[in-house]
Amino acid sequence: MRIWLSRWEWACCGDPFEVGSRVRLRVRHGVREEHAAELGPDLGGTIDAVETHHDDEPLPEVVGVVTGIHVVQFTMTTTQVPRPVRPHRPRPDLGGNFTAGSPARPFITTQTPVPGTARLQKVDRVPWKPPVGDRGGDYVIDLLEDVDEPAEDSAL
Repeated sequence: MRIWLSRWEWACCGDPFEVGSRVRLRVRHGVREEHAAELGPDLGGTIDAVETHHDDEPLPEVVGVVTGIHVVQFTMTTTQVPRPVRPHRPRPDLGGNFTAGSPARPFITTQTPVPGTARLQKVDRVPWKPPVGDRGGDYVIDLLEDVDEPAEDSAL
């Protein structure tokens, strides 16, 4: 089974794990279409479920051994647009030649994934510490479901 883990959600309140770990995850099934648009039909079509622990409704659990962990990476396009001009407001003087705040940069910069450029990079653990300058990405994990302990519906 292939499961999507959102980086922000796991950073908030997920425990670290690695390949070979036994995990119990709450998942939402029926998500292939929503990931196909973002990842492309080939990779998006492999996602069986999304892990979430911030849903209000009870979700089924899956239990199993992690057989693979991947970080999802995209080619990004960078766009810069001029920052709207705002009236100048003097910054508060904190004394000693210091002022509060910093001047705004002249551009607003956004980065957007280029459709169809998603690729998986194998890593050995979640969370994965990306190299300096790399913002990392969400995770895709491969899970071998545990037949000795069947998945249950859980309200956790």
